[in-house]
Amino acid sequence: HERLHAWLDYVASLLPDPTEHHALVCLMPAELHDPDGYARLMALLLPEAPRAWMSSVRIVVRDRRDGPLAAAVRARAIAGVLVCDVDFSVEAVAASLEETAGDVSRGERERMAAEMQLAMVDFSHRRHRDAMRRYARLHAYHGAQGQPAMQALCQLGIGDSLRASGDTPRALGRYQAGVAQAVAAQSHPVLLNLTLAAAGCCADLGRHADALGYYECAARAASLTLNPEARADATV
Repeated sequence: HERLHAWLDYVASLLPDPTEHHALVCLMPAELHDPDGYARLMALLLPEAPRAWMSSVRIVVRDRRDGPLAAAVRARAIAGVLVCDVDFSVEAVAASLEETAGDVSRGERERMAAEMQLAMVDFSHRRHRDAMRRYARLHAYHGAQGQPAMQALCQLGIGDSLRASGDTPRALGRYQAGVAQAVAAQSHPVLLNLTLAAAGCCADLGRHADALGYYECAARAASLTLNPEARADATV
C-alpha cells in the first residue's frame, strides 16, 4: 500500500511544475485475469485522506459495470473520483466516427482522420464499395493538401477493396499508381505494402516476371524499414 503511494509521489516529483502540469497514469490491463485482486489493489488508491501526489496525478483504472470497485466509488461519492460508462463496441466506435466525419463544426483534418478510420471499418466488414468511396474522397483531400504518402495509402485501400471484390487487374493498377506516389514521398512503409500487394496481384495474373520485380522492391523497402518479417515474405 505504502509502496504504491510512494511510487505515485515519485511520479508527481518528476513534473517540472505541478501547478501547471499533470501526470496521467493508466493502470488498465487489456484482460482482467483476477478481477477481484485487481479491484482490491486499485481500491488502495481511493483517498482516505489527502496525499501529496493527488493534486497533480490523475489515475485511470477499469472495472466491470457491476464490479466492486465501481460500486464502491459510487457508494462513497468521493470528491474528484469519476465513474464513466464507456462503450468500445464496434457499433459505438463507428457511430462516433460517423458523427465526427459529418460534423462541419470540426476541422477538416479531424473529419478526414475519422473518414480514414471509417474506410478501414467498411473494408473489414466487406463493404468494399463504401470503402472505395471513402478512400477516393480521402485521396482527393490529401492531393489538395500536397500529401502524396497519404494518397499512396488511399490507393492501397482502394486496391485492397478491388482485389477483395475479385477485380485483380484494376487492383493492380491502383497499387501501381500508389507505388509512384509512395516513391515520390519517399514513404518506405507504404511502399512496402504496395509492392507486396502488387507482387501478389501479378502472381495471381500469371505475370511472374513482374511479380519477381515487385518482390525485389518490397525486400529493399523492408530492409529500409527494419522489418525482417516482411523481408522474409518478399524473398523469393
